[in-house]
Amino acid sequence: MEHTFRCNVLRCRRELVGQALVTICSHIFCADCARRQGLYPSSESSKRCPACGTELRKPDDIVLATLSLGEEYKTSVLSGLSPHVIMECVGRGLSFWAYQMIQEEQASPISVSQALATDLSSQCVPAISGQVRHGKAPGAKQTIPENS
Repeated sequence: MEHTFRCNVLRCRRELVGQALVTICSHIFCADCARRQGLYPSSESSKRCPACGTELRKPDDIVLATLSLGEEYKTSVLSGLSPHVIMECVGRGLSFWAYQMIQEEQASPISVSQALATDLSSQCVPAISGQVRHGKAPGAKQTIPENS
């Protein structure tokens, strides 16, 4: 299952496809929000991250990322690099992904844990209701009819 990132501007939260701007502080923005916030394109040397306020001074502090890569590019992008550098890239990519998952849960009107609880209760309530209808209330002591 492929995960799509969402713009980190809380009023936007648009699903990101194609390209997005990624900051050194692990935030990601759609092109529209990046333009509105003066992140892209800009001749200004110092900018601030709209999500956390981190000062973005260096040119590589904000990069335009392509979100859907072709197979040929995936094959060649890390070719020629040492295993150490490749693993460093993988680690940073996974850290970014994990941070975005936390951001997603915090920004979501219903968190993942709430969604799981709702899903579980929707599965449990019908089962319990069925037991009650058939005279088997959960937690109730079952009596064995006495033979007379």
